Amino acid sequence: MTRASSLQAPPSEHAAMPKGILIVGGGLSGLYLAHRLKQSDSSLGITVLESRSRLGGRLESAQMSVGESDEVDAFDLGGSWFWPSSQPLVVTLLEELGLESFAQYEEGDLLIERSQTRQAQRLEPRGAGMGDARRLCGGMRSLIEALADRVGRGNILSGRKATGLRLIGGCGAGTRIQATCSNGQCLEAERVVLALPPRLAASNRIEFSPPLPRDLVSSWAATATWMAPHAKYVAVYDRPFWREQKLSGNAHSTAGPLGEIHDATNYDGSLGALFGFFSIPSSARQAQSEDELKSACRSQLARLFGDQAVSPRDEWIRDWSSEEDTATKADQTVAVQAKRVGALKVTPDEDESQWHELVLGAGSEWSPTFPGYIAGALDAADRAMTALLAA
Repeated sequence: MTRASSLQAPPSEHAAMPKGILIVGGGLSGLYLAHRLKQSDSSLGITVLESRSRLGGRLESAQMSVGESDEVDAFDLGGSWFWPSSQPLVVTLLEELGLESFAQYEEGDLLIERSQTRQAQRLEPRGAGMGDARRLCGGMRSLIEALADRVGRGNILSGRKATGLRLIGGCGAGTRIQATCSNGQCLEAERVVLALPPRLAASNRIEFSPPLPRDLVSSWAATATWMAPHAKYVAVYDRPFWREQKLSGNAHSTAGPLGEIHDATNYDGSLGALFGFFSIPSSARQAQSEDELKSACRSQLARLFGDQAVSPRDEWIRDWSSEEDTATKADQTVAVQAKRVGALKVTPDEDESQWHELVLGAGSEWSPTFPGYIAGALDAADRAMTALLAA
């Protein structure tokens, strides 16, 4: 568990940043990149620009008090899992930061629901399930908080969108980049890293002068954003009562509103929790109030796990499709992503744009190995750092 503390970066009134690197995006990839750059060269001027008032991007955790103490635990509303056997980079970072993890709970039977009027089928799980999936003690918030502390809160400007990036000072070694923020502030840097989804970077929210090559923008815009079409419901209880019924908390449903449900209990079992991904589309979710959606979710959990599920201690919905700093209009529906042919370009080619190696993409979707995953955010950031230091 962690003690309550704010992830909001303190306000800063920098008139200008030291010539160096501007990272647009204070999610996992942006904060991890800033941390790694500081480790490699403490003299680098690094500023992280985050449009939200909070840090973390698609990693967000809702907090809840444990008992009558001032300690809190957190429940993930975005990404929550990593797999040590295939994602050693995540393990290495957690060890470096001194963060603890625990295995995703899967002991017990799986429920299959095909109708709201018939009892769900109970099956003994076969196969690997979630494999060696693990979650963080204190939620993914603890990772974001630890990285923000390493980067230094004074190097993070939150609540400010990057609205424009313009090349100034001519070409060659003297070229600089002027970034315009939503509050009118201007920053200068020698390099800019876009630590956000490619599709968001390709939208018209940031005006590039000169413009980026059309083919590059098209390829970025065609890259689906992980979590963007989805919504997540989390319910917290006094204890994980379904485990007493020898149920794992895992359920699959075609009856909805949740299509996939998992145990989200905290690491020591002092608070039980279930979470589910909505199976109904964004348009249907947005046609209902949050209270109506929560009521439907509680009813479904009660059908599956018993009447105790009707009365959670607390509950949250995070609809990522309605968050403008995550989703675009193209993300409102879940589309089958076309198989990527080759690596997604992180910067324009030298012969097609002055932006070559001056702007780099580093959001998780740029990772060729784990696009969209937590491990992908770290991989994409490491690749961006290699490019920055080699330039």
